[in-house]
Amino acid sequence: MATIAYSIRSSKNDKLSSIYLRFRDSSRIDVNLAVNYLNCLPSNFKNGKCKVSSYKVKESDTDTLNVILEKLKTHVLGDFLENEHSITNAKLWLKQSIESFNNADEQKDLDDFIVFLDYYLDSKVGSVADSTYKKIKTEITKLKKFVTDSSDFFKAGQKIRFKNLNDSFLRRYEDYLESLNYQSQTYSKKVKNLKQVCVFAKQNNIVVNEAIFNWKFKVFKKPNDAKFIYLNFEELQSITDLKLKTGYLDNARDWLLIACFTGQRVSDFLQFNKGNIKKDSDLDFIEFTQQKTKKLMKIPILDAVQAVLDKNKGNFPRNISATKFNVYIKEVCKKAGIIEKVFGGKPNQGTNNRKIYDTYYKYELVTSHIGRRSFATNFYGLDDTNVNDLMYVTGHNSQKQFLDYIQKTNEERGIEVAKAFKKIKY
Repeated sequence: MATIAYSIRSSKNDKLSSIYLRFRDSSRIDVNLAVNYLNCLPSNFKNGKCKVSSYKVKESDTDTLNVILEKLKTHVLGDFLENEHSITNAKLWLKQSIESFNNADEQKDLDDFIVFLDYYLDSKVGSVADSTYKKIKTEITKLKKFVTDSSDFFKAGQKIRFKNLNDSFLRRYEDYLESLNYQSQTYSKKVKNLKQVCVFAKQNNIVVNEAIFNWKFKVFKKPNDAKFIYLNFEELQSITDLKLKTGYLDNARDWLLIACFTGQRVSDFLQFNKGNIKKDSDLDFIEFTQQKTKKLMKIPILDAVQAVLDKNKGNFPRNISATKFNVYIKEVCKKAGIIEKVFGGKPNQGTNNRKIYDTYYKYELVTSHIGRRSFATNFYGLDDTNVNDLMYVTGHNSQKQFLDYIQKTNEERGIEVAKAFKKIKY
């Protein structure tokens, strides 16, 4: 049964506060949203009603606050009964229902680019993984900042309409990203995110400039010599053989080996525990659900991972945060002698965390993502392995995505090709 309750969160009795509407339908839906156009003093609000029965939110209102609350309740419950089976995002539906009660010109507001960004973000609640939602929220915040920082381009107070988003807007955004020193891959993703917002606007019957869908994006390439690094089998053996007297480094080393021999994201492998170990047909697997994709995974336990489990008496290493893991594995790799000089990009705290390209010791460039790249690169091209098998383990949906992880140099690939040709009898 659907129910509605009103409340106020603020404790400042002398300041008007927004009223919150909580909608619940058994255990399926439980959403709490502020009704921004209805407010009351916390000292005057009790049991879902204003104690001053004659109180009106605005002098021009024909109804008192309590009457409006009752009408809003009836409106939302009726809206729910009418659309119950088509609701896929409860928070977004409730927000739209509350706004429609206020007779807001929703279509007109949504045509405003900045307003629509919040609408787009709300639409992702519950429909994507939490980590993905946080990334989208960050991108929305940066898009808004772009508009704010480009006051010389956008006139103050002027609404940006989707129908007016043209090549000049795109070029301005490109210049803005370039000025922030984004690397090529990150830049490309940000511009694609902008296009996705526009596509979603069109799907919501917003008039969008069709030129958007023919946008050609500039590509700012990182230096040709800069590559994402990986740890080869020889380096991984050095890490395995390393004698470590410090417990936290030994623990981080074990997690690093698990990362490099499972090919999983840090958000997944650091959550592994004994309960994830399953046996099937006399084979041992790690079974888990990927946080990002929500896919149920069942990956084989390779010998290197089994060695770590045996070392820890059948358990995975102690829990560690991703932040500490990133710090500790650099020290582990340094102690393992992974100190060759390589050209690559390293985040610099003094430049908005953008990558600064230079020559560094290899261990300085090691991050939690190196496990995923190392797995893909090391096992790609080996006998008895194929791309589809490796893609299953890493969870990639396309060969293009997977091959982006292959980081072998031309020299390394040349040696592998030569060895492969030697096996051919002709």
